[in-house]
Amino acid sequence: MPHQPERMNISIASKIRIGKRRGASEPIARQHQALVQEGVAAIQRGEYTDYNEEELKGFFAGVVDRGKKRLAAERKRANKPAK
Repeated sequence: MPHQPERMNISIASKIRIGKRRGASEPIARQHQALVQEGVAAIQRGEYTDYNEEELKGFFAGVVDRGKKRLAAERKRANKPAK
């Protein structure tokens, strides 16, 4: 699937401009917009990875697995009696 960074940039930026982020404080909205612009610039520089459907499923399965392991470790530490 080909990437369309210009189209994505317009879509994300327009949502920010038209107030889809209602309730966010101004500093948070500015920080969010800066992160979006940074991401779009990275895409325009070619700094991204293409995934097909199967690769994407594997990628997200890995994210879920790492998240579950991290959560289990945090819960284990939280339940450990203090010395």
